Amino acid sequence: MSPIRIQTQSQSLTRDDCTIAWERLEYGNATPDAPVVLLHGFGMSRTGMRPLAEALLARNASGRVFLADARGHGDTRSPARDDAYGYPPMRDDCLALLERAAPDGAHLVGHSMGGQIALMAAIARPDRIRSLSLLGAGPCRAVTHEKERRSWERAAARFEAATPSEVAASLAAAAATHDEHLTPERVYAGARGDELARVVRGAFLGVESNDEECARLETPTLLIAGSNDAGWLEPTRKLAGILPDAELMILEDAGHLVHLERTGTCADAISRFLERVR
Repeated sequence: MSPIRIQTQSQSLTRDDCTIAWERLEYGNATPDAPVVLLHGFGMSRTGMRPLAEALLARNASGRVFLADARGHGDTRSPARDDAYGYPPMRDDCLALLERAAPDGAHLVGHSMGGQIALMAAIARPDRIRSLSLLGAGPCRAVTHEKERRSWERAAARFEAATPSEVAASLAAAAATHDEHLTPERVYAGARGDELARVVRGAFLGVESNDEECARLETPTLLIAGSNDAGWLEPTRKLAGILPDAELMILEDAGHLVHLERTGTCADAISRFLERVR
């Protein structure tokens, strides 16, 4: 099998002056199948999805894989306004990338925040999304209680005041992984506290619940969660019960970074799922 050829492109999608950084990975000549687009979680970047992308390529899950940095993450740059970091702009960035790189449709793979972006993209344009593979992700849920809202606002303030190493340590503590190789410096390298604060205020505090939309979504969906993922296991179970066409896989002794803790297992499951969908 030919080595993976990585082509990285950063370009403007002419959306709110935002420049979306993305890259294409492929083995040899691309197959005619719809590509796979991977979307990372909060505080990470497309680099954190590359091990899973390469594992999917190695299993011939797709001949083309695309990775993208969300607003406030990696090499993507956005205007310094909270409303520019909301979920609707990030959803529309994903759809704009599909228009550019996969006009005939794609399979979306999203972790945590990236899973919610993928879910919203499928709700908005089900004709463009062939399938969803969501890792540690549940339905969107509006913040309606003032106590929870104040807690998120304090978290945003802490991100703004923190050093890069403090930001990485805080994110790693929330992920609660027990894999000694997944150090904060490795997983959350480059996380920027000021922009993460805008994501908290623009996306997390501005999101609307979408249970009803999920109940009408017929896109085939694979849901994967770690049994030790305290924050997202139950939301993942909930989403599996809402979606009309969903499969649920719980990986024992894995946490929120399930795609990094169990890369091979996740790649095997997604590959089998995509084969069935096709």
